[in-house]
Amino acid sequence: MLAGDDMSRLRRVAPLSLILFAMIALGHALPTEFLHDAGPVIRDNDRVIGPTGWLEIWTTNYWGDRFYDGLYRPLTLTSYRIEHQLFGFADRASWYGATNLALHVIATLLLWRLAYALMPANRRSVGAWLAGAFFVVHPWATTVVPNLVGRADLLALVGVLMASLCWLRWLDGQAGQRRWLVVALLAWSAALFSKESAAVWPAMLLMIHLVRRDAWQRRHLQAGVAIILVGIMWWAVRSAVLMPIGDPMTNSISNPLVIESADVRVRTGMALMGSYLAQAMLPVHLSADYSYNQYPVVSHWNDGRWLAALGVVVALAWLLPWCLRRASHDGKVHGRIIAGGVIFFLLALLPVSNLLFTIGTIRADRIGYLPLIGLAIAVGSIGSLASKHSRRLVVGVAMVMLLVLTLRTAARAQVWTSGMRFWPAMVVDAPNSVKSNAAIANVWLNMNHPLLLGASLEPARYAWLTATEMPGDDFLFPWISYARALRSNGRSLEALTVLREAQQREDQPSRRRESWLRWQSAQQSNRPYGRVGLALEMGITQRDMGDTVGAVRSFERAVGMDDATGQATYEVARTYAQCGEDELATYWFNLVITRHPQRARFFAGYGRWANERSDYATAASMLSMAIDRGDFSAETYALLKQVYRDWLIETIANGDRVTARKIVERANRRDRIHSITLQSVGLD
Repeated sequence: MLAGDDMSRLRRVAPLSLILFAMIALGHALPTEFLHDAGPVIRDNDRVIGPTGWLEIWTTNYWGDRFYDGLYRPLTLTSYRIEHQLFGFADRASWYGATNLALHVIATLLLWRLAYALMPANRRSVGAWLAGAFFVVHPWATTVVPNLVGRADLLALVGVLMASLCWLRWLDGQAGQRRWLVVALLAWSAALFSKESAAVWPAMLLMIHLVRRDAWQRRHLQAGVAIILVGIMWWAVRSAVLMPIGDPMTNSISNPLVIESADVRVRTGMALMGSYLAQAMLPVHLSADYSYNQYPVVSHWNDGRWLAALGVVVALAWLLPWCLRRASHDGKVHGRIIAGGVIFFLLALLPVSNLLFTIGTIRADRIGYLPLIGLAIAVGSIGSLASKHSRRLVVGVAMVMLLVLTLRTAARAQVWTSGMRFWPAMVVDAPNSVKSNAAIANVWLNMNHPLLLGASLEPARYAWLTATEMPGDDFLFPWISYARALRSNGRSLEALTVLREAQQREDQPSRRRESWLRWQSAQQSNRPYGRVGLALEMGITQRDMGDTVGAVRSFERAVGMDDATGQATYEVARTYAQCGEDELATYWFNLVITRHPQRARFFAGYGRWANERSDYATAASMLSMAIDRGDFSAETYALLKQVYRDWLIETIANGDRVTARKIVERANRRDRIHSITLQSVGLD
């Protein structure tokens, strides 16, 4: 057994040792590129890199105009923007990774402090240290630390842990106890605005109260009301931003469960709960992608995956209450800590397991990062309890466990350091995923290397073969994606051949396609995104090849199928503009901005074309409206300023100084369009 001095020494060195573990496991593998979703979310996001954007971050969805999946994470985007203001972007992805690593360390230290507060007085240093060490080197950290968009998970976890520690301070009735409750609610609010998964904080409070068993007081009810009000406030703000946009786009590639029946979803959700628990304890296989068909849905009742998970749930339903009763009888808290940690893990996973409702993905390793703190505390409690009887055994088992986890994490983290490592690993980890195979084909094509081009054919071919079983129009995704990569490399004729073959396969019968059509009918939705995308890509390819007539026909076919996004109408306008049909181009540009008055990029495109025609009045008007609607790119601001200058020079050259002064007044009313004067262009 550890003596009192040893326990005190362990408590002092615990923070430094946990930081050291984090650096050994993850410090060597900071990313050098903006991989996966980090490109569109950080590097190419105008709200992050544009001249303005602080307010727009809080009034738009997570993906902005690129995509809408019902996510609202403004605090996460704000953190990226702050870093951009400090560091910029050129070859600076490692800065974002370093910040993620710092947040992971902070979360670990907060978890260590929370575990220390919950453990019984005897040997709490051992249990708290084991909990922190298990968490800091767990391989699930590689899904959020080197993965730059994992910032949302990190901020959410830090907020939840800070809120929990403040809640404990409030429970203990220390001086200024109301202050601690307010700080706890503020920390939870920050976590909610970082990622939606922070909504499980009440489950953490349940774990705390299972462990402590505080007597019921009136102030607990008042605090509960305050928690509900904060939750309602967050939901109201989120709804006010997202509801005007409309229903989120449903993608059966990322989550095939969106088209399945309720019984299939429940069975699959149960199997997923079991898979997360198994992976948390034995993190052998990790993947950045579980899209169709890497994790097949549980279609049959005799599927072993969900039956095994059901057996585990039944066992836990008997074991956890036994732990709670035994702990009460013996007057010890270890049983309650173990039971509470496991309960929190399961409750935190429940909303993201697809068991209750479908989410944006069927499975993702990063989803387990926040729930893992429950298991970490349970593991720490088991180690603390066991060390009372056999110190050497506990030390030996702990060292072996931490060594294995550290080596696995260190090896896995290297995958995220560069694209040359990440993309091949993505296919190796998810060989049955259409998205992974289509992605690697595009990467090799875009690198334009002869050997890699040849290597891209096999994954592309696999994507084609498996895509025929994909539901609805989503089966067209890999075809469109591959054709786009061919076209971007100047191989438009091959791209057109691929698109025509995809069009021929469009009507092939498929059980999943029929299921998707029934689901689409039930949703009263008629948005054939795949077919629209196919027609759009074919039109763009034909336009690049000089076949403007064929391009217009393809775009008009897309408009006829679905004009919910307006992209097809916009492409018709661009095509007519490119071939010099000014009247038709004007008609289609006006049509698209009338039908879609909130789409900034359509106004910006119209403005650029008008500027090319020296129609400065229209160009200035369209570019100004694009900025009003959220186009905050430096390019748009610079072009608008140049339009005003050219318009001013032309007007003065015509001798119309009255109009010139009106142009100056109009230009200087715009944000960041300043210093436009007659003197500035040397005309007064």
